[in-house]
Amino acid sequence: MGENSPVITVSNTQTKHPFGYRFVKLLAKEPAGQRDLNDPRVQQAIREQLRDRREQLLKAAYLRSATR
Repeated sequence: MGENSPVITVSNTQTKHPFGYRFVKLLAKEPAGQRDLNDPRVQQAIREQLRDRREQLLKAAYLRSATR
């Protein structure tokens, strides 16, 4: 833990031009496998994913309606 990745160049997917850099730091490591649905961390992760997905859908719908 605490390991850093090498510097990663971030490029525009369409033009392939680099526009930034990033690196990743390992904060925690958990064993692979099925998680217990009753685990509060699992429930919180599910809530966050659902909230994020809902936010993405609402933003997309708003942008579509705003550009018409």
